[in-house]
Amino acid sequence: MGVRRAPQGARVGAAAHTTSHGRFLSRSERCASRRAVCVRAQDEGNDLAAVAQEKAMEFVQYVQDRTDAYKAKQEADFEPSTPPPAGVTKPTVRPYLPPLTNGFTHVAERWNSRAAMVGFFSLLFVELVTGKGLLELVGFSVGNGLGFEF
Repeated sequence: MGVRRAPQGARVGAAAHTTSHGRFLSRSERCASRRAVCVRAQDEGNDLAAVAQEKAMEFVQYVQDRTDAYKAKQEADFEPSTPPPAGVTKPTVRPYLPPLTNGFTHVAERWNSRAAMVGFFSLLFVELVTGKGLLELVGFSVGNGLGFEF
């Protein structure tokens, strides 16, 4: 089984999960492109670790550039939700709001959902072990129906 080489000018690397036409690459195609980078590095006499480090640095720079562009766009697009009253000027800077650490944050909601899943499966386990439902364990009589039997 031979190693396929990437076509000249093709995007190759960890961030290249789509082709230039926007089609997603399959896992085997992504692996083949990584192998092509390795083969190309070996053919050119480059150290594979140096090529990987260069690609990682390119990716870090790409993420930093995108983050800076996003922050600049947020600052440029800042428009107050209500117009200022007469005699009051428009704010020149966006107010800084520190990230939430308490209350309805994404982290708190994630832990809440995890606790709910643990509780649900614990209830199923208790019902499996005891052979009774939750209401029967609490003391309510269930299973008699509502009296609508035909």
